[in-house]
Amino acid sequence: MASRYAPAARDTSALEARSQTVPDDPADDAATRMLRASPHGFVALEAAGGFTLPGDVDRSFRCMGSAVAG
Repeated sequence: MASRYAPAARDTSALEARSQTVPDDPADDAATRMLRASPHGFVALEAAGGFTLPGDVDRSFRCMGSAVAG
């Protein structure tokens, strides 16, 4: 399962590294947290069996990524 989300993990690592160099702006902090928490929460919910509705979970993950990325 981890390999399916490897691109999201790489994106999260890049965002986390970027957050260390961004000026102290509360909006940047909030955006970084949101972008980092979204894929993490999705993967945690799936691993715990939290998605019981019918449908394609991968499609939901892509949709979430598109919505978060804007």
